[in-house]
Amino acid sequence: MEEASRVVKTQKKHYNGYFSEQKLLFVYYNRVKLFNAAKSGRLARGIAELTAQKWAKRLKEDKDWNILEKQTNKVNRPKAQLDKRHKIHLLNFYDNKPQVRIVDAVASLISVPCI
Repeated sequence: MEEASRVVKTQKKHYNGYFSEQKLLFVYYNRVKLFNAAKSGRLARGIAELTAQKWAKRLKEDKDWNILEKQTNKVNRPKAQLDKRHKIHLLNFYDNKPQVRIVDAVASLISVPCI
């Protein structure tokens, strides 16, 4: 029993990371050559069949989807502490003083009362 628990603890979930070239090849074979999702995935240097099917479905349903952007789970993320006002303030701050340190930028965010 101890041996089985040791094996389970050492096992880690394996995720496939796909390169941009693979994604572009997949889109080429799927959209230009009109191959099905599974064949497009195989020809694009080993994309898993289920992943290829998900990508093909998403490309078909959402025309604006960028396959090259990083796929992250945005549902379980904590809400951002800074919003657009902070971003605009920091952009203006660094435009006026490009050599300023991060500590000074944080101090300027704290000192501005309207934010």
